[in-house]
Amino acid sequence: MTLVGVLAATTPETTDYLCFWAGPHLILTGGDPYAQADWNRVTAGEWVDALGRFRTSNCSDRFAYPYPLTTAVAMLPFGALPMRVGAPVWELTIFISAGVGLLLLARAAELDRARTLWLALFVISSEMFYGNVLNAQFGGLALLALGLLVAAPRLSPARATAGIALAALKPHLITPVPIVRLRAMDRSAVFSAALFGLLWFAASLALRPAWLAGWAADLAHRRDMFGASVTLWTLERTLNAPGLALALIVPTVAFLALACWRAWPLRVIESTAIVVVAWQLVVPYGLSYDQLGAIAVAMTAVLRTTVGRPHAWPLLVPLVAVVTVLPWFLFSQGKVMIGGRAGELEVLNAIVPVATCVLLAVAILTSARPVSMREAVPTRSASHR
Repeated sequence: MTLVGVLAATTPETTDYLCFWAGPHLILTGGDPYAQADWNRVTAGEWVDALGRFRTSNCSDRFAYPYPLTTAVAMLPFGALPMRVGAPVWELTIFISAGVGLLLLARAAELDRARTLWLALFVISSEMFYGNVLNAQFGGLALLALGLLVAAPRLSPARATAGIALAALKPHLITPVPIVRLRAMDRSAVFSAALFGLLWFAASLALRPAWLAGWAADLAHRRDMFGASVTLWTLERTLNAPGLALALIVPTVAFLALACWRAWPLRVIESTAIVVVAWQLVVPYGLSYDQLGAIAVAMTAVLRTTVGRPHAWPLLVPLVAVVTVLPWFLFSQGKVMIGGRAGELEVLNAIVPVATCVLLAVAILTSARPVSMREAVPTRSASHR
């Protein structure tokens, strides 16, 4: 995977880093990330990618596909650097963020050293992590955001602010997690996160006052991006199977609800995993590498249920199958034709969150629950005793 990162860092014109760099670079040079002419000026061209193919960049569409200007504002330090200088730094950021995020998740789940190593191996060998490294995407930072938001029963102002800010870089990835973790924040943490968010948003408006209306209007008219996504809704259309998405979502969510009811109260890592992986069932836009954070938290929760169980192989074997073997197999089989154009869309990988939800529910239902759930989500009254 390190080699993939090096190749991606040395061919940034054909990774998504070019898109992330172009937005803040245009802001700093007086251009408009949402103006097609300005955008083409810094993204148009053909280059050799990390796999040796000669092709155009990933950035034919403007920055609004689908990032808000707040993401570009956060990336301003990278926009100030030459692209080929910033690209290796960005790839290193992906690896470091993923590593720290996984350690925080393992600590939140109270995993021992062996299970922490398994978690790292599962993630590093996954198709989702490969996709993030190859495409220079936000998966590593999403893992860090999740780690910050779940690693402590109570969230300090700094931890809450950092976690929510990282989650907001690509806001549709782990949207529900900051919301459900609000109960773990005291007033100072909520105030700190809200104040930071307001200042961040104000800075984006100061740099380009009309960006919000233009961005929203652009998204409203870009239905094509929903057709080019790895979701159950796209799979339904691709297979021409009306009702398939709901036929998979409804029983899966019902099974998760049953697991919650039977095992209540849940541990923090379990409740977070359920929320974020269930979100992957219904989110209208994403690619297979966008599943990384959700699947990693679910892996952590499943591994947590094996702690103290000497015979954990009945869960570990399907865990490897679901999070490693299945995604790679579906990725290799999922090249499809959508809308009459060749698409390198791993659309079959929309099945992975479904399989992960089922495994997570089984793990929770079959785990030993202590009489006194010290790891359970704390109530506000209990936290002040």
